[in-house]
Amino acid sequence: MLQNDRGDALAHHAVGLPVRTTLLQNLRVAWCFPTEGEHSDGEPHTAKPDMGNMLKTLEDCLVRSGVIADDAIICGEQLSKAWSDPSGIYVEASEL
Repeated sequence: MLQNDRGDALAHHAVGLPVRTTLLQNLRVAWCFPTEGEHSDGEPHTAKPDMGNMLKTLEDCLVRSGVIADDAIICGEQLSKAWSDPSGIYVEASEL
């Protein structure tokens, strides 16, 4: 399963984790897609994949890789996706 592979790929970043909390107040996620010459840096990414599907995959990967014990502890989310150089996925979690 693809999500298993993604979770396994993230596991080496989960040093000292999972987050030991029963509640994450906010999960901020920015998906930054490579500009590849067609788009300007910071331009909104309006093409597929949609953020709902990407978010669920990311939450599952955070659990599978051991970053959090259960995605049910997330009670708030702030999401964005844009064209960017450098590209990547940036995640910030705030606990209560």
